[in-house]
Amino acid sequence: MLNQDFAHETTVEFFLPRQEFLDWWVDYVGDSFVIEAGSGTGKFLEYMRDLKIRVLGFEPNASIEVLAKFYNALIPHPIQGSSIARDNKAIVVAARPNHSGWVNMIPDIIHPESEFIYIGFRDNFEVDGIEGTILYENAGDDGEVVVKVK
Repeated sequence: MLNQDFAHETTVEFFLPRQEFLDWWVDYVGDSFVIEAGSGTGKFLEYMRDLKIRVLGFEPNASIEVLAKFYNALIPHPIQGSSIARDNKAIVVAARPNHSGWVNMIPDIIHPESEFIYIGFRDNFEVDGIEGTILYENAGDDGEVVVKVK
């Protein structure tokens, strides 16, 4: 359970990227393959797909509607249950993940040449066990920070 001391006031429950961040993200990603861990409702997945980023999402709790919308870009399983992330070099991103403990295992389950990017609130770095280099400030409407995890 999320420690209430780290709770962050938000306007929405999912990541809504700012246009400036999306412009930066396209340049950062380039022609890399992107894997989104914990795609939720698919909002960020949709942005990336619209930007022509080669992306595949993982969401074990995806609704039928979300699965239908992203039928060729979303797998209804947790990322740690798939060999795709382990066997393919990619930029693996978790944007505003829930805080149930799965995020900090990502570096151990992805391809050794992959990058892990965490997008979230500074308040949640400790909760999710995130340490790394800040790449971008105020990425979303709620002020999320982009971190390249060690």
